[in-house]
Amino acid sequence: MRELPFEKGNLNHAYLIEGDVGANFQLLQAFLKTRFGIDSVFHHVDAKVIDSYTVEVQEIRELIQGVSIKAHSEAKIYVFLEADELSVGIQNTLLKTLEDPPDQVYFFLLCKNRLSLLETVISRCSLLAGVRENRIDERLKEDFFTFLQKIRERDALGMRKVLKQYSKQREELASCLDSFTVLFVRVLKERYQPERFEEGASFLHAINGYSLIEIVDILDKAKKYIESNVSMNASIDYTVLNILEVLD
Repeated sequence: MRELPFEKGNLNHAYLIEGDVGANFQLLQAFLKTRFGIDSVFHHVDAKVIDSYTVEVQEIRELIQGVSIKAHSEAKIYVFLEADELSVGIQNTLLKTLEDPPDQVYFFLLCKNRLSLLETVISRCSLLAGVRENRIDERLKEDFFTFLQKIRERDALGMRKVLKQYSKQREELASCLDSFTVLFVRVLKERYQPERFEEGASFLHAINGYSLIEIVDILDKAKKYIESNVSMNASIDYTVLNILEVLD
């Protein structure tokens, strides 16, 4: 498995990771598990994931106030998805905290293009060149749009049928779940035009950032189950049922 090029020894207080946000998030999560024992940044008391598309200045101010509160574990982690979508006001609000956070507080800003960020933000971070955008074959894209439609229709059997076609081998199903994770990020951030999937368009625009993060987490956990030799049928059922629960 590829790794992000973190230096050995002590970590810097802030990193800017450029490239494919979905793929680099997966690598970052693996690194945080190895380094700090954080199984999931979504469900850890000292970790927070920020959706840069929807976050507001007041939320950032509250985040900054919480930075100085002592961690329950070895470190406090803040992960910004699509950081190049942060407003100028929010970037300016973050500057002082990025420059001089308390000890054992780490920021990870994942972005497509660092040049969309303020130079003052870039200068306060260590730049890492992450994985570039993955190419995903057309069949997977079509199956993903079908899967999204079945989610919108709350069609558990239809969702299961899409995933089952990839269950002949563990590696194939794990790769499918990984690709679907990346596509969720891309589609919902309008990297693909939803017009080709008219029935799903309203769902794409309606889903909030928190639900997206939860779905990404579910897919990531299901992939880990597959890689840990959990039954493929059980992993598929876990994926379907938990995604539907998020949306209810």
